[in-house]
Amino acid sequence: MISRNRSGRRRSAALAFIVITVLVLNYAGLLSLPFSFEEPPQPDRPNFDLAPPCAPTLDHLRRSSYGLTRDIIYQKRCIRPVIDKKLDSQVVSQNPDALIKSGQIVQLDQACEGWTESTCEPVALRVPPPYPQQDYSGFLFGVATNLDRLNESMSQFESWLGNTHAQLLAIITDPGDESKYKQVTEEFRQRGIELSIKDPWNKAITSNEQHFAIVRDLLAHVTPKTQWTAIVDDDTFFPSLYPMSKILAKYDHKLPAYVGGLSENYDAVKHHGYMAFGGAGIFLSPSLLRELDPHLEECLKVDHVPQGDGLLKQCIYSKTKTKLTVVKGLHQLDMGGDMSGFYESGRLPMTLHHWKSWHQAPVDKMVKISEFCGSCFLQRFAFGSDTVLTNGYSIVQYSAGLESVDLNKMEGSWEGAEGFDWSLSPMRSKMDRRLKKSYHLVDTEMVGKNIRQIYIHRLENDIPGPDEKSKDPKKTPPKIEEMKDEAKRWMRHRRQHLQAAKVDTVPPEKVPVIEPLHDFDWKTAPRPIRADTPSELITIDEDYLDRVTHRRSIIATHGSTVHGCIPEGDAAVRELYTYLLSEQLPKRFPTIFKLSKDNSMCENLATGMSFPTLPEGNMDAALRVLGETVEEDLFLLQETPEGHRSVAFMCCFPAGFDPSSKLGKTLVEIHAPVPSYEKIGSSMEKFFTKLEVGKSVKRTNWSVQTHTELFNCQGNHITGDDKYETDEDVDIEKTFLRIELQTLTRLPKTRAILFSFKTYLYPVRQIKDEGLGPAFADAIEGLAKGNAPGMWTYKSAVDDFDVTLTAGM
Repeated sequence: MISRNRSGRRRSAALAFIVITVLVLNYAGLLSLPFSFEEPPQPDRPNFDLAPPCAPTLDHLRRSSYGLTRDIIYQKRCIRPVIDKKLDSQVVSQNPDALIKSGQIVQLDQACEGWTESTCEPVALRVPPPYPQQDYSGFLFGVATNLDRLNESMSQFESWLGNTHAQLLAIITDPGDESKYKQVTEEFRQRGIELSIKDPWNKAITSNEQHFAIVRDLLAHVTPKTQWTAIVDDDTFFPSLYPMSKILAKYDHKLPAYVGGLSENYDAVKHHGYMAFGGAGIFLSPSLLRELDPHLEECLKVDHVPQGDGLLKQCIYSKTKTKLTVVKGLHQLDMGGDMSGFYESGRLPMTLHHWKSWHQAPVDKMVKISEFCGSCFLQRFAFGSDTVLTNGYSIVQYSAGLESVDLNKMEGSWEGAEGFDWSLSPMRSKMDRRLKKSYHLVDTEMVGKNIRQIYIHRLENDIPGPDEKSKDPKKTPPKIEEMKDEAKRWMRHRRQHLQAAKVDTVPPEKVPVIEPLHDFDWKTAPRPIRADTPSELITIDEDYLDRVTHRRSIIATHGSTVHGCIPEGDAAVRELYTYLLSEQLPKRFPTIFKLSKDNSMCENLATGMSFPTLPEGNMDAALRVLGETVEEDLFLLQETPEGHRSVAFMCCFPAGFDPSSKLGKTLVEIHAPVPSYEKIGSSMEKFFTKLEVGKSVKRTNWSVQTHTELFNCQGNHITGDDKYETDEDVDIEKTFLRIELQTLTRLPKTRAILFSFKTYLYPVRQIKDEGLGPAFADAIEGLAKGNAPGMWTYKSAVDDFDVTLTAGM
């Protein structure tokens, strides 16, 4: 059964690409199936559909999903797998020959000129045998998600569930019509997935709680064949069900059993407790489901954590005698950013998680090779003196040679890797990117009876980031000059090869530049009402010193009400803190923020305070520093199967809500009091998902208040059964228009969403004096006439506006 190739993400600009095709020859006659994934952003490039015909062996390189430019360096290697039943696939296989050799320049916008097809001499590599075919009808998997996210993961579900006879039960948290359910069910069936879709049995609970309530639905779908049920997220991925089935075969499924994996993040375990984390997959025996079912309503009523897996743990521990059985290899992957260190470690995972949110990995493409050789997925092969092929993920050239790298240790490549030794040791520090030239897998497909992998290196990735400069500026890392020379040779060769033909080059993607304000004087700076560029993520004006002083007092008085962070937000807080104090603020406002000579400290010349440019201690301390350094209130959100979730916040100026009550909640849960939010909720989730790095989105929000307080945890909104009385004694001279300048920004490493807003207060009398009174009155009256008439009450118009404001204008 063939999957569809889908690509939805925009493509990043690149100077040129080096492409390696690895063709695994099927001498054993094994079959394999193609899969798909969403490609990373690509540059503007020619329409290859209009280009002259290309050789059939190269035509696939013109696919838009690859994002290649006109000219590439291309080479092809052939692999002959040699099956070895006794092979330990965790051991690095050694091969004296070089894998990467001199490639040929190919002009994709011509007739693929420059390529000469030569004999592809196969390299013999020892690999384990393919997994045996099995019937997995004894497995019942349950997922609680919305219909869109279920659809988005269809190809990935097909990768590990297709034609296995295992059952998949989906509880749709945003119930729709039956016709859509039938359509999706049929699409899954065509991919060999036996899917059942149901509405929640309890529609009054949150989407998070549905991950626990699904226990009853799973029990209802248990058949005499069912041995194990499992609760998974829509981004839980099994490279194969075979290894997990072998593990579970050691346990008696007829007895109560609770099997799963801990988070790799110690802070997450410390916060949530000793439990099976849902993204890694939680396996429950039918016997345990029967014990839990009578207690579900009671467990939902008592005080509990908002996460479904935490609620499940709490109910199991309080209502049964069953304890957790931990299985290594079930990975929650509570880390974000560059995950190459994890994937290149040679450790075979039984599950993967967060592959489409906290980090990006084409998991269904990556794991395709395992149908040839089972546990050879992520098996490592060393070539020559400097190259490692991690099968299905990357080809890496180490400029200082393999002797400079301890391949027995996992590279801590992700943000905040220092705290993961307890679960992933042995570990080593993140490598300087200039010492590690990486070709990443972008596609895998069948070509006849063989399988073809495409690995691409993008030359702009050789350019080190601002945080990757050598600690000793006088010392150049080994072989850096050779890397520069290679790039120069490529450019000379390219110019000679193109001869007199005119070629439109594609410039590299522009990283947002912070424009410095060298003569900025905050004491006289007027209030801006809109920010237009990435430079204006943070704004400073004449009220700055008074505001940050006031914020420091609020933080000291109200503590955890105005700031907080759950373990899932640690990496995002660390990234935001580092960016603001070491880069954005010193570059944008050099007259206010000054870096020390070693860049370790940032001095605020307006307040006289100095803080380290890298966060120290826990992330609550980092949030407090941000709270007294910038005026903007900050909320960080991470994408989860249930939607975008608030994972950290620093909010000194709430407008009628308790910011601490939003921590850990999804957008839907946060906006539950907002009238008619259900009309735009799904659109908001999609909008957040599509937000690109470097492209901020801005808007304003307004309300009216009859006091000057900026810290206001209640009083601006009327919700639910709140009682109110029309107030005809409002003093127009003490009434203020409150405006929030709101910004949405995606952080590049953790890909968290930063929702920030700066609050302004304007006397309503000033609005009238400027001639805007009638327009303001019309805006207030419009609250009752729009597509969300509940806003009239929610914005307290019934309380303050009926008489005073309209009459006073």
